[in-house]
Amino acid sequence: MLGREWEKLRLHKRTEGKRITTYMTTVLEYAEKVFSNFSPWSTEERLVPLFQDEDYEQQLLTGLMVAQLKDHLTRHLQCVGKRRIEEIAVDYVSKLLDLTYRIMENIWKKYNLDSWVFSLGRRSTSNEILVFHFMCRMLHAASGMCLPLPPGFRTLQTGLGVRCLPLCTLLLYIDQGVLHLTEMCVLKLLKELDNTEMNKKLKLGILTRLSEATGNKVGQLLDHPVGSTIVVRNYVKLLFNKLRNKWSSMSLMDRSSAQIEFLPLSYLVTILTEVDHQGWVASGAVDVRLVEEVALKHTTMLLGL
Repeated sequence: MLGREWEKLRLHKRTEGKRITTYMTTVLEYAEKVFSNFSPWSTEERLVPLFQDEDYEQQLLTGLMVAQLKDHLTRHLQCVGKRRIEEIAVDYVSKLLDLTYRIMENIWKKYNLDSWVFSLGRRSTSNEILVFHFMCRMLHAASGMCLPLPPGFRTLQTGLGVRCLPLCTLLLYIDQGVLHLTEMCVLKLLKELDNTEMNKKLKLGILTRLSEATGNKVGQLLDHPVGSTIVVRNYVKLLFNKLRNKWSSMSLMDRSSAQIEFLPLSYLVTILTEVDHQGWVASGAVDVRLVEEVALKHTTMLLGL
């Protein structure tokens, strides 16, 4: 039953995008209640460095498990009040997440990662590689049983993957869904990694694999150089290659309307091309808001609005 409902929610998320139903709102509220009871967040010193990041998919699965368990108990415990049944369901799922965290704690102790710091710029150790593969098996088992994972699990797993895997394998794991690009992990990656040639390739590979929602959030929060103009320029080129492929399949009428629709982006690419020809290199922060405002202002002038 849980598996079927989970597939329905995932299908709705893929087809309907950002539209949230009343049922999904209720499910997310249940997830918030579970996370508020998550004991590792109530202690300042945590052995396993889990972040309080927003993993929308895991939030849905956590809340859905509470909703399904509540419905099941309501059918079979008719003498118990609804509020008490909800408390039992929330407490059960909270304990389930706590148990998963305890397993991770024991693994951390076994492989002597007591003083481990979440940093993407360091080289991995043999123990970290073992822990990373153990977390991959945990994710595979949880996915097979439709069990939620503690908040921050997928951020930590992807962070270990960045340190432990070669670039081609890392990107393959992301494409196959073994690793997930959470907002927290992407921001740490862009901020912490330096601008070596390999890291530029990694940043570009990550940027091109972001979902639209995550890409928009990361773009708004960036107030530092992404790496260099090379990363930004290559990213824009990839976006326009996708647009050009879409453009070639459009009718003449569709193209005329699409040209107006993409005027701000067209202006941005024009500026980047001029900057590229002048050999200019960015030395300051990337002000995303300023770029948006200038591009939109230029568009209104062209359209006479």
